[in-house]
Amino acid sequence: MGKSNHCRHLDRYLPLDLNGSSPTECKKEQLPPPLVLSLPTTDLANFSYTADFWRQHVDYPRFIPKGGRSRYCSWMMKQRGLVWDSECELFNTFIHEKNFTIENVCNRTPRPCRYRHIQLCHISPRPFSVSDCFAIPGSQPPNCQYWVKFQHRNISITCHNGLPSYLDA
Repeated sequence: MGKSNHCRHLDRYLPLDLNGSSPTECKKEQLPPPLVLSLPTTDLANFSYTADFWRQHVDYPRFIPKGGRSRYCSWMMKQRGLVWDSECELFNTFIHEKNFTIENVCNRTPRPCRYRHIQLCHISPRPFSVSDCFAIPGSQPPNCQYWVKFQHRNISITCHNGLPSYLDA
């Protein structure tokens, strides 16, 4: 049974299942009180950045789709909503580490970002398991095709209120 959108906040740290939803169920008694609507706008914006980060960049443990590892990126990009009607996302990285391990990167001393020079990034203390997805030239939506490069490398992230918000690939 699917969950209402009101329950999605409970899943911010949980991996998605094969249907693109969290494996936990949300019952009526688990819904947040109406006070959630009274949060300041900046808190909602930070939550949005963080939620987008987890959806777009975290897959732990790494899921291997039917058809094998070579189909990983094509499947994940579609499941995570990174394929649009008008274009294929050209590049994306999925991190295969526990959520608290990724969050702890935000506790490291920030440095200038490699690609977003006007911001400060936190660099992981060790290489993380990642999958880099690259669009295959000529593939068209809605059937965008990707090739994958599995590797271990340090990640660089921006953080808002101590939580990951942007991957500085």
